[in-house]
Amino acid sequence: MAIMSNKPDFVDNQDGNTLSQAIKNHLKVLKEAGKTPDELCISTAYFNPNGLQSIFKEARHVNSIKLLLGAEPTPESLRPIRQVGDPQEPEFTNRVVSKALNKLSESIKRDRNYLPFDLETTDGVRNLLEFLNSGKIEVRRYEGNFLHAKAFIFRGDDKGLLSGSSNLTYAGMNRNLELNLGHY
Repeated sequence: MAIMSNKPDFVDNQDGNTLSQAIKNHLKVLKEAGKTPDELCISTAYFNPNGLQSIFKEARHVNSIKLLLGAEPTPESLRPIRQVGDPQEPEFTNRVVSKALNKLSESIKRDRNYLPFDLETTDGVRNLLEFLNSGKIEVRRYEGNFLHAKAFIFRGDDKGLLSGSSNLTYAGMNRNLELNLGHY
């Protein structure tokens, strides 16, 4: 059963209960009540333009959006083990994080280069550029360590939080089996 209330409590991207729909519905109901959040703060380990596009229509009315990007941690089974001659901590971890951030940058570039030539993608890129040029969105990349946290925080008089496993990607917001919980 899909939960489509103003304040979604549980989102799993199944049967229409998507994170993008929950965020859009929440922002729409708040806007109609004259309670647009002062700020939407988003923390995500991965991002793509279509993820932002999936909430753009309602999110563009928020006064300020802060987007914190990180990098997914390497699974423990694949993490490099410090060898003789490797630098001490924290330099060893810094190098591993730096390598992951570089892989993330390359992945975003690859995703960009393989975007389809269709109207939806063109609109998504235009909306992203409009957002970036509006002064309403601030984007930062966390480089101090791995950032695996995913959260969508609504700040202002009607505060709220959606947090769980969804990245700000089209799949994470709409298609992947995810678990996100809301608290208001």
